[in-house]
Amino acid sequence: MYFISKEEVSFDALIEKANQDTFCALEKLLPRKKRNFLQNICSTKDCAINECIKIDERAYNALSIPLWEILKRKGKGWRGYILQVSCEAIGNQFDEYLDWLALPEIMHVGSLIIDDVQDSSEIRRGGKACHLIYGTGAAINAGTFAYFIGQKLIENSVLEDQRKLALYQEYMSLLLNAHIGQGLDIEGLKLVLEDSGSSTDTVFNTVMDIHKRKSGIPFGSFARMGAILGCGSAEQIKVLGDFFEEIGTLFQVRDDIINITGFDSNLKLQFEDLDHGKITLPVAVALRNLTKGKKELLSHLLRSSNHDAETLKNKLLSAIESTNSVKYCEDLIERSYKSALEVLLNSRCKLVNTEKIQMFSKRMLDFHY
Repeated sequence: MYFISKEEVSFDALIEKANQDTFCALEKLLPRKKRNFLQNICSTKDCAINECIKIDERAYNALSIPLWEILKRKGKGWRGYILQVSCEAIGNQFDEYLDWLALPEIMHVGSLIIDDVQDSSEIRRGGKACHLIYGTGAAINAGTFAYFIGQKLIENSVLEDQRKLALYQEYMSLLLNAHIGQGLDIEGLKLVLEDSGSSTDTVFNTVMDIHKRKSGIPFGSFARMGAILGCGSAEQIKVLGDFFEEIGTLFQVRDDIINITGFDSNLKLQFEDLDHGKITLPVAVALRNLTKGKKELLSHLLRSSNHDAETLKNKLLSAIESTNSVKYCEDLIERSYKSALEVLLNSRCKLVNTEKIQMFSKRMLDFHY
């Protein structure tokens, strides 16, 4: 029997506090009131907006309402804690930077809204996807706006220029790589499968590269931002960034697993990726371990543009089951996590509160929505 320790109980309280602080920060970053809305969300204070007819109300309707439609469904709100725990690992308090907790969460919600449009998804966090409520155009605009509102945090901070520049560089690198990863994900792996010189190891590595760009690099950037806020050394910033980059990549592997095993509380449709014929990591593992004939048949179906979706899904599920791919992915998460943690704990740079990093990252990878 598994018993929850006192440390874990206090850690749950800590994460709950971070969640509460995140949503307080979100209220500041993206106001839920119409009055002076544009003035409150712009990073600069010289916007000539007073003479425009109902500009605050119109901007509020276009930006705040669609985003808060998803935000109010209360996600875990823990992504911002990557910033906090990384700042504290340097040995500095995070209290003066609590507003920064909003940045990862609002960027994440923006990406969810865009993902749902791109994937024609119907359900998000137990309710209708944003574009089904407000329309595709409004959803896309609000979702992409969420990527850039974080500029306000940097511009309004009292940080010296060197740290502001470092934060801007991380911010832009995060957005660039996440969009590259999303573009590669949308494009799919047909070209990889069609390349006669490509092995199934190449397919596996390509999926992992997409996961790294979509999730790993953003997680790493959030950790580096936190370390920068905490005045960390170059080595401390790198070590924390590298660790959370690996955790973010593995978190995407966990997402692939959950898409097969199922989501709690109907938060998202089971098998949605397989319904779209998407090559997730369990599929890539199956392709690597199938017999030659079955591998060629499945590759042909995945390349085909006129396959029957239900037939393909059933064959993918059969391949995943026969090759025990989900178990392989579970083991990969455990092995890679232990390896990344060992590097972090054995690094020569001074870090404190590493037990919080260890517990938080482990909870992230055990997360079941």
